[in-house]
Amino acid sequence: MSTEEVHARASFSETVSLSYSEGSTFAGPCPSGSLASMRRGLTEGSGVPTEPGADRAAPERVPSSLHAHEPQPGDVISGKYQLGEIIGGGGMGSVWMAYNIPLGIDVAIKLLPPRHFTHRAADRLAREARAAARLSHPSIVRVLDFGRTRENVPYVAMELLDGVSLAQVLDRSSAVDPIVTVQTLLPVIDALRAAHAAGVVHRDLKPANIMLTTDHLGFTVPKVLDFGIAKVKEIDTSYTPIGTLLGSAEYMSPEQVQAASSVDERTDVWGATAVLYETMSGRTPFERQHYHEVIRAILSEEPTPTVALDVGDDALWTILARGLAKDREARWPDMHAFGEALARWLIDHGEEVDSTGGSLAARWLRPAPQRLSFPVESRRRTDSEDDTYY
Repeated sequence: MSTEEVHARASFSETVSLSYSEGSTFAGPCPSGSLASMRRGLTEGSGVPTEPGADRAAPERVPSSLHAHEPQPGDVISGKYQLGEIIGGGGMGSVWMAYNIPLGIDVAIKLLPPRHFTHRAADRLAREARAAARLSHPSIVRVLDFGRTRENVPYVAMELLDGVSLAQVLDRSSAVDPIVTVQTLLPVIDALRAAHAAGVVHRDLKPANIMLTTDHLGFTVPKVLDFGIAKVKEIDTSYTPIGTLLGSAEYMSPEQVQAASSVDERTDVWGATAVLYETMSGRTPFERQHYHEVIRAILSEEPTPTVALDVGDDALWTILARGLAKDREARWPDMHAFGEALARWLIDHGEEVDSTGGSLAARWLRPAPQRLSFPVESRRRTDSEDDTYY
């Protein structure tokens, strides 16, 4: 490893450590003074970028019951979640640090305040809960509960993450060493592989929707957030009107830009590639001054090769270029193929694990293990048996 690579990786580690010490998004209990440093990742986490003035529908009438009460610190919702402090907010409402009274644990509550209520926003929040709840992966934020307040305001309870968003890290470090970038984002690609297998396409992957947390051993565990515009098989087939742009402009695939109704998992391949490109180069693949210029570039221009930016090597750019193919038929067909190519690139550069400490070979290069089947003998409990074991 060259001296430059050592310094680049050390700089990334120091940036993450500094960010953790100054405050977190979806964080555990912390001093009030650190809340300002938390908000950026969540504020960016759920916006749907449209040209100003576009998609301007007549405002929905807010049910009168929703004018009654704005949530306040100390409020208890559904008889079990006591609200603490707001730790983020955006177009989808506010995210609160809250205390689960029956379980005695802290959680994050995404709450749609009365002033932001529309039936469409409420449906989207419910859809986010359903999409994320059907997924189980270490790199996907866990949804714990969904419900409505006494005023019929919907909320989602999620695990509370102690960490920073990738967007916050990039604000501090501009660009990250390519090997560290791929190691950190491979678990995200694996998480999306699991989501796709469950019939869920994220459609809004970006640095603000990726949280970087650490486990008990000190490994970096990225977490995918915000399934608010996810496409879910058997759920969303007619939800999104034709012609509606969903996603964040800089990370949208050509088919998203064209508002295609048949967006599939390959749009997440594009989004993941765009995030990889930005993380290691410090700029998005189609960085332009104005919204319409970004859209035009996505549809008709080619990104600057990363090697031309003195980032990575030709082999890495070949992988990324295929991920950014405008024709999705020419793109990586799925997350497994994409992740395998990146894992092989890391192995060729002497790496054996991703940022979580997981084996690259075991996760990406070996055939899927066969499910073991254990015979279980059914037996009925008798009244004389000790209830302690049941």
